[in-house]
Amino acid sequence: MRSYYILFLIIVFSTLQLQSQIETAVITIDLSEPFDGSVEISNDKKRLSFDSRQLLSFELKNGNPLRYKYVLNYKEVDLFKDPYYTNALSDGALRLTLDNYEIPKKDSTVVDRDSMALKSMKGYRNKTLKLVKEINSFYNRKQKDEVLDLLEFKEKLLEYKEGLEFSLFEVGLLEMEMSPENKYYEEFYTTYQQFQSASEEVKKKIAKMEAINETTYLLPIDINGSNIDYVEVKLEITDLINSTTEERIYKVWINGGLKIDFSGGFTVTSLFDREYRVSTVLDDPNTPEDESGSLINEIDQGDYNLGFGVFTNISLRTGGSWVKPSLNIGVILDSQQKFQFLTGLGIILGKNQRFIIQGGITMGRVTTLSEGFKADGETKYDLGENGNLPTNEKFEFGHFFGVSYNFAKPKAKKPE
Repeated sequence: MRSYYILFLIIVFSTLQLQSQIETAVITIDLSEPFDGSVEISNDKKRLSFDSRQLLSFELKNGNPLRYKYVLNYKEVDLFKDPYYTNALSDGALRLTLDNYEIPKKDSTVVDRDSMALKSMKGYRNKTLKLVKEINSFYNRKQKDEVLDLLEFKEKLLEYKEGLEFSLFEVGLLEMEMSPENKYYEEFYTTYQQFQSASEEVKKKIAKMEAINETTYLLPIDINGSNIDYVEVKLEITDLINSTTEERIYKVWINGGLKIDFSGGFTVTSLFDREYRVSTVLDDPNTPEDESGSLINEIDQGDYNLGFGVFTNISLRTGGSWVKPSLNIGVILDSQQKFQFLTGLGIILGKNQRFIIQGGITMGRVTTLSEGFKADGETKYDLGENGNLPTNEKFEFGHFFGVSYNFAKPKAKKPE
């Protein structure tokens, strides 16, 4: 029995853990030439929409940060990390290696070792200067591509990095062997400074190449509790070569949760003040009975009255659908200058410009005949010398139909 109880607790705990995980809808934008599927969303929806409880994130891929500057959501997407160069052998490691290196003693059988060191130094200088030209040429060539070939890019980066590291190590050994007493010392160090200048330029370019990311994410956006229809994301692509900027706007509609809007329009209501006509009947002197009195007739005004009102429309967000249901609450002023309160159901039509067709119950005070009087045109009443019609006001229920227009366009969460 205890084992079943423990198993039950494990299942409940696992369920709560799964429910506590916040889902994120990731929209992936392929920055290469448009094709079927160049914009994808991870929640498998057939349109750009996501659930109100989800976070929203964007991912860019297949771009070329060497040529283009990407600005997403009015915030610059840094496709480069903080540029720095980390040598496979750091300065400390290189110095340690060189400190443990035993400088060979000069051998009389070796012909002019000092001139050989100078020759080697010039060789590494020329090699590094050539590497500067090669890496700049490669970088400039890749900068013109629409999409960066990351595989080739990484292979070249490794090649340049290994070549520079080898030259730095060998030049370090040559530097330790060279002493101020050497007759080639001054020329050696002039060449060495030229090598250092070239190697620094290569380091900077390698650092920039190392800082490129394959993909870049926009941190998730939380819209839960926001009274909006969609999230508008703006992507700016600036061509660094031609100095031109292209803008792309993405509207990601929200699915789920309630949305509150306000609208105004005309309604037809069954509640209105009734109007009556009083006719006087004179006594016939030829009859013994007194037949004088007043007859009450209702004036036919039809079954409905017209009014104008404002409404609060509460609807369920449906991810950008053209038709969705709504609960409507409002107040109208009818043609008799009286207010009525309304509540009912409606249908919202449209995405950007919205019309609401609605109907339901209306409530208000109307003027009617006092109790005990009928407007049948047959019953005679003694209305006194003034002939005032006995009426009173009371609260009644009726029904209405109406069409209203949303005051504002759909609200969006835009970049600040």
